[in-house]
Amino acid sequence: MRVTICTINVGGGEGNRNVVMEVMKWVDVLIVIDGPTTQGGEYVEHECIYYELISVVKGSGVEVYIKRE
Repeated sequence: MRVTICTINVGGGEGNRNVVMEVMKWVDVLIVIDGPTTQGGEYVEHECIYYELISVVKGSGVEVYIKRE
């Protein structure tokens, strides 16, 4: 079995995270660094049709998504 993993810094923009998930939907495990935050610095949760959020470390800006099958 082969698993494709990608780690990417999306730069804090929610639109950036959406684009990455759309373009890289062939990746099995997606690790997002510096995930989106509000103007006040609060974490922005996300649900995607291609991925399921399996881990998030609030305050660290790290999210781990696994591809939905």
